[in-house]
Amino acid sequence: MRLFSKLSTPAKFVVLGAALILSPIYPRNLNPVQWSLRAEQEEVTPGSPVTLHLHAQIADGYHLYSFTTPAGGPIKTTASVQDNLAIRDFRIYQPKPNRHQDFTLNVPVETFKRSVDFLLSGELPKNATLGATLITASVRYQACSDRICLPPVTKIVSTSVIVQPGAVLARASIPSGYYLVSGPKLARAKQ
Repeated sequence: MRLFSKLSTPAKFVVLGAALILSPIYPRNLNPVQWSLRAEQEEVTPGSPVTLHLHAQIADGYHLYSFTTPAGGPIKTTASVQDNLAIRDFRIYQPKPNRHQDFTLNVPVETFKRSVDFLLSGELPKNATLGATLITASVRYQACSDRICLPPVTKIVSTSVIVQPGAVLARASIPSGYYLVSGPKLARAKQ
């Protein structure tokens, strides 16, 4: 601060102007992954499946690790849905990641660049409470560029669905190329 006070008035304007111009860039580089959550159907009927899109928008030059990145390297992405009595048996699916050797760590890794949608799928009970239901997901991940790896971060995202009788009965539809990475069926298979 002392150094700033010793600057001439024109120099202070240059420093402040540079700070204002660069300030939007600086936080973006420290937060290169933006997350969102949306329901495939906003209105669902009791007893129907619910599919959510957990979307990661990844800044240029950065990548995100998959749910299935092998151990011994960077932090793999994990996600969970906060306890919600209205929706049960969530399963998480991911598309095929880019698998390659990380030359810095000398380990195999699986990454996504630019953007990726993970799918969270569950079911509403037949006696689900009618009305708006908030669904909150927590995602923990590590983003890296070719030069740096940022510390792991946990983000919380939410969406809602309206449970009402007479809504179009949803069908669970996992697109081709997606595979199960987490869920009750997978947990039972690993035991």
